[in-house]
Amino acid sequence: MRSCLSNSGVRLSLVLGFLLVGLPATCAEPTPQSKASAGAEFIPGFLPGYLATKELPNSLALLPPPPAAGSAALALDEELSRRSLALRDTPRWVLATSDADLHFPHAASTFSCALNAPITEVHTPRLYRLLRRTLTDFGLSTYAAKNHYNRPRPFLWNKAPICTPAEHKDEYDYYPKEWVSPYIERRRKVGWDLYGLLGIGKADRDRMAQQHQRNYTFFGAPVGLIFTVDRIMQQGSWLDYGMFLQSVMVAARARGLHTCPQAAFTQFHKVIAEELSLRPDQMVVCGMALGYADPSAIENTLVTDRAPVAEFAKFYGS
Repeated sequence: MRSCLSNSGVRLSLVLGFLLVGLPATCAEPTPQSKASAGAEFIPGFLPGYLATKELPNSLALLPPPPAAGSAALALDEELSRRSLALRDTPRWVLATSDADLHFPHAASTFSCALNAPITEVHTPRLYRLLRRTLTDFGLSTYAAKNHYNRPRPFLWNKAPICTPAEHKDEYDYYPKEWVSPYIERRRKVGWDLYGLLGIGKADRDRMAQQHQRNYTFFGAPVGLIFTVDRIMQQGSWLDYGMFLQSVMVAARARGLHTCPQAAFTQFHKVIAEELSLRPDQMVVCGMALGYADPSAIENTLVTDRAPVAEFAKFYGS
């Protein structure tokens, strides 16, 4: 088994204590002040800010709660979201895509336009550095409100395009491009059975999105695993990888632990690669929660249907 796995390009990263790798939900606040030098990036592409954590503006004191379900304010939010989606592929959409890219040196061009002068690391090094460091302060100041309200972003439930699609894009097709029977019915039944246990109605999109977001805290597990594979490997190696994943899960049960494999991480390959310093030849396969199952959690009582053996197997011979 060792030679088989080594030939399959398997790689594994261990994520302790909910390393959330910059996902768009509940956020684990970085601590750039731990870096002794403000010249060193504390995460790829970002310099430490000027402010210590306790000095950051409290966004929770500045922002009101999000609109309540069924309120006129929420209806207005959704209407404005629909209007913005109608702008897709227009010049305004292209501009929004550009403005949403906060990585330097690109982000400096936004300020260059306002100043009517180029802002670059070569021509205006002090201003360039000032912008990079204040960007970090602004970004970190939003965590208090984000973590407190934990409001799902619209694209999590409306599945509509956003102006930064390259940020969150699957690198391989986990699901079919077009669902057909009986698979679509099976998929829907598992989903609605789970939501039924959790008391989530079909129209309760916020709670659906909140449940989905739990993927990115590994469902409360103390350890999260991120699995990668060498990009050169093809379908045969992915079959090997499935056996490897199951071996990890079986080994965990042998030691009294529980696991939950998670495909939800695949669309965030880009940000995971940055946070875990993955090599360019590595592709994220999936994540996996590792810990102890909570027998009192209602979702752990879900039992999914299984097709009878005769439906998918044929036996030959006497």
